[in-house]
Amino acid sequence: MTFLESNPIQLQNAPGNAAPLFLIHDGGGTIFNYFMLGDLGRSVYGIHDPKFESDGGWAGGIVEMAQEYVTFIRMVRKTGPIFLGGWSLGGLLSLQIARQLDDERRHTEHDTQHLFAAGIILIDSPYTPPWREYRDRFVNFEPEFPSWTPQSVRKNVMRRFEVCDELIDNWEPPRWGAHVDEFGVESTLQGNGSGQRVRPVSRCPPVVLLKATARVPLPKSKPDGLVDVDLNRDDKLLGWERYGGDLFQTVHHVFGNHFDLFDQDDRVQKITKILKDTCAKW
Repeated sequence: MTFLESNPIQLQNAPGNAAPLFLIHDGGGTIFNYFMLGDLGRSVYGIHDPKFESDGGWAGGIVEMAQEYVTFIRMVRKTGPIFLGGWSLGGLLSLQIARQLDDERRHTEHDTQHLFAAGIILIDSPYTPPWREYRDRFVNFEPEFPSWTPQSVRKNVMRRFEVCDELIDNWEPPRWGAHVDEFGVESTLQGNGSGQRVRPVSRCPPVVLLKATARVPLPKSKPDGLVDVDLNRDDKLLGWERYGGDLFQTVHHVFGNHFDLFDQDDRVQKITKILKDTCAKW
């Protein structure tokens, strides 16, 4: 079995019954940076893009990805609480996976044990719907690869970045909401084509945001350009104010820009501590 044939990949193994953490790949489709994290006090798994070695995209978008990734998660965790998180696109996918699990829960019997997200961690994952209006202004980011990186990997990463743009432009963040009827009973209302039907209440798990403090350096040839991940860099919540409601339980600031958060030991140590402490508190 090759590295990319295993999905999810166990990154850390810990004894005990602590809920596992599943970290989802970034826009380049890889989970390499998660290997640098220190001990998180629980079993940790990484999910990479299963289409990394192909040119194909996802016809069903981020929703389809979430559905498939839930099947990966169930290979190692059938029921009970899990934590979800990821850098950049990985955080957005975590939200969609959590919503997928919640939808499945609401279609099962009340006394059935189910798999559910007990918390979500977004590592500098911006609110992306406004990006569609700025595509013509964005400067393409060219990642710097270590000299030993195979040409095939570089090619695949760049292709996944292209797919990532397509995914984001066709995605709206999932929403959780409750309706209270005249008897004070909470439920969600969903259209079914012939009216509305009532389902058990849907609640968003607690969400924590890690936010990079700096902007991505611009190329000298385009000093007035704009990198997509920095569109709302000056906003307190990376643009998530537009989502509505109190999505984030806490916001942590991490020194560095979006693309170099894992490049220095002190930053990796801080991210490790935030992830470990957050999951332990939940």
